[in-house]
Amino acid sequence: MQQTLKRKGEQYAATDQEAYEKEVANANFKMDILTERASQHYKNSLEKFTELDLILMNHPLLQVLNKNKAH
Repeated sequence: MQQTLKRKGEQYAATDQEAYEKEVANANFKMDILTERASQHYKNSLEKFTELDLILMNHPLLQVLNKNKAH
């Protein structure tokens, strides 16, 4: 829509420009939400990976493997 506004310029009324700006603001708002969610999912995945790693490293059946690595 912006390209159309730029090409035809004067033919569009102020209401068209306002509608475009509202669409852009709405799209930016949605992108901000999605970016925040993606960031939160990434952070949660790192925390879950750390928890799982700790569980596996302390699991009794895997202690044998850990002892063999030390030698």
